[in-house]
Amino acid sequence: MSTSTIEQKLQALEDGAALKTLVDTFSNLADTKDVTAQLLLFTEDATVSSVSSGQPGSSFKGRKEIGDAFAGYLANFETVYHINGQQTVELVARDAIRRAHAAQPSQRYKASTC
Repeated sequence: MSTSTIEQKLQALEDGAALKTLVDTFSNLADTKDVTAQLLLFTEDATVSSVSSGQPGSSFKGRKEIGDAFAGYLANFETVYHINGQQTVELVARDAIRRAHAAQPSQRYKASTC
């Protein structure tokens, strides 16, 4: 049986909803390639790390490095849109660990010239 109070349970629900809104906002800004607005969702000393198939991928620290990476990646595509799927959020002290499934079903690469 859980020893959480109603207030704690309500706070956990509100926190989860706020994180979902944050993820959706982040994705919407990526879809419009508004990296400047995306970066405002991060603290100055934020770290973004990716994991694929359980293996660590890229890691970027600070708004400038994150912004350069996002802008560089998005520059490869003419059109981008995200569909955010199920997600779980584990709140640990002041950190949130998010596990989510998202699809980028349509990415059209920009044509390049040689």
